[in-house]
Amino acid sequence: MTAAALCAAAATAEAKPRRVVILDFDGPRSLADSGRTAVVSLLGEQYDIVTKKKWEDARSRASKGSFGPQTWSKASKLSGVDALVEGWVQDEGRHKVLNIVVREASTGREFDTLTFKFGKSGLSSDTLGLVRVGLEDVLDYIEPGIDPSPSRLPEIEPKRALQSKKKAVEIDEEEEEIERPVKKTKRAPVDEDEDEIEKPEKAERDEETVATAVDEDERDQNDLVKLFGNKADEWPLPNKPTHVPKATPRFQIGAGAYYASRSLVVDSEDPQDFLGVGTKGLSLSASVYPFPLKKMDGALSGVGFSVNLYKAPASTTTVQGDDFVADYKIDSGGFDAAVHYRQPLGDIVHIDGHAGYAQEYFNLEQDIELDVPDVGYKYF
Repeated sequence: MTAAALCAAAATAEAKPRRVVILDFDGPRSLADSGRTAVVSLLGEQYDIVTKKKWEDARSRASKGSFGPQTWSKASKLSGVDALVEGWVQDEGRHKVLNIVVREASTGREFDTLTFKFGKSGLSSDTLGLVRVGLEDVLDYIEPGIDPSPSRLPEIEPKRALQSKKKAVEIDEEEEEIERPVKKTKRAPVDEDEDEIEKPEKAERDEETVATAVDEDERDQNDLVKLFGNKADEWPLPNKPTHVPKATPRFQIGAGAYYASRSLVVDSEDPQDFLGVGTKGLSLSASVYPFPLKKMDGALSGVGFSVNLYKAPASTTTVQGDDFVADYKIDSGGFDAAVHYRQPLGDIVHIDGHAGYAQEYFNLEQDIELDVPDVGYKYF
């Protein structure tokens, strides 16, 4: 029973993927590179990180004689890769979003998308812990390749190769010192008959020089030697992300409600003054500045055009006659159109000069005699 349980536990442990490729992350360059570096460091302790170039070479070879899903399976066998990790970083202003996708190398099937939010200070230790747990949970669903192709691309593990070669050289030197035979020679007796032992001088051996493997893609951070070195200066993410320029806006649309009060003051005694006829309405405005002074990171500026429409659909006025009091509906509205030249003085203040044409009207729908006449204006 105990032996069976131990065998089952060992089989479960070996079922985890052994070799993982972490592709380049998308998004703002500094954020994407730092996010990918964080993932590489987290997975490098438990998995063999295979270089991106090796996976791409295997995909290229697999696509020559296969199409569709078969290329994934063939590339997985050639490179010995079990899983792929992709990702992208979104800059949403006050916070950033790290998205990670895990795929099965043999099928290309996407298992899950992990999303993590963080602030300008970068990934905290708590967030990194969540990233580690999330990746391990997803990778547990991916089974490693059982029979890798004998013609698959060779893996280069510089640090492990150097360590194993160094140990082998030390062992060989010890064995040679122990098993090296001692040469005995006899000389003619001088005073007494005795054998003299002549030890041959040790030949100075040339020091062995060990060549280190150099990754051709120096920009790629997949080199296993770098996984065990110091963390990058931007770890875990840059405190001041690079500014991403944005195109200057060229359009502006506005809508809202308004309240206006119309008064009539006459110099003579007749007719009498009429004060405070209120109207409530809606307005819609639009403007376009097709040639801004700055192409990027600017504001509405330069030569522009605008249109403004306003209408009071449900306003009334109370009329008091000799023997009645009644409410009458008011028909009021208008429009204006103008050509502008706008010069910004900052993010909020600007100077705007314009020339335009406008019309407005104020009519009482009932044909009765009132002290406030119907009017209409046209002006530049």
